[in-house]
Amino acid sequence: TINANYVWVFLLSTFLLGALILFSKASLKILLFFVVAQSFLMHSYLPLTHELFYGADGWRHIATESRLLKGKEVLIPDVVGEQSVISKSNIGVLSYANFWGTNVVLAKMLQVDLILLTKWLLPVSWSIIFTILMYEIGLVLALSRKQSVLFAWLGMLPFALQAGGSFSLPVYFGFLAFVLFFLLLLKRAKEPNVGQRNILLMLGIGSAFGYLLFFVLYWLSWGVVEVLKLKVIKFVKLRT
Repeated sequence: TINANYVWVFLLSTFLLGALILFSKASLKILLFFVVAQSFLMHSYLPLTHELFYGADGWRHIATESRLLKGKEVLIPDVVGEQSVISKSNIGVLSYANFWGTNVVLAKMLQVDLILLTKWLLPVSWSIIFTILMYEIGLVLALSRKQSVLFAWLGMLPFALQAGGSFSLPVYFGFLAFVLFFLLLLKRAKEPNVGQRNILLMLGIGSAFGYLLFFVLYWLSWGVVEVLKLKVIKFVKLRT
């Protein structure tokens, strides 16, 4: 459904954008907009080439979201039996609740079909949110504004990130939240204060109600950041 030559055209346009960031004197806002636009084109290849959406897993989530829209309880497959049972303690309810809830709220607010929402939720939100978060992380890492735009552009190159922004699934939805939380951890490491710690604690507790993989990664990341910060402080004291 995609002409093979388009792959080479898109590859060329991606690297031309990188060269534009490096060597042009264009406004940084315009360059960042181009990165968002290029990211959107990259992540749109699945929704643009499929009448419905790619992957069977989305139908499982649409079934649950449809029940929520109708005010019905969520049916969770029994681990042992073959029938579906209502189980509020099932770990899947916690891991998927934010994703389901967001889709249901958006479907009601925007009056759009769940199929259309499943096709475009992550390609649109990833292209905007992930790009801006990568730019902000670059600034926290003491990169210049142009280097931070280039850092955001680099986020389009790993295939795992290319694929992640193309599927509207809970794990990728949770990843966006994790990147935001990771940015806040870096900001605290750079300019720590008590208020930040309290907010991060609340976010860490709240992340237990999202995709649980990122709950674990969040606390591990916080621990690593704190250890590295202590080592840097110790090194500076030794040098002085």
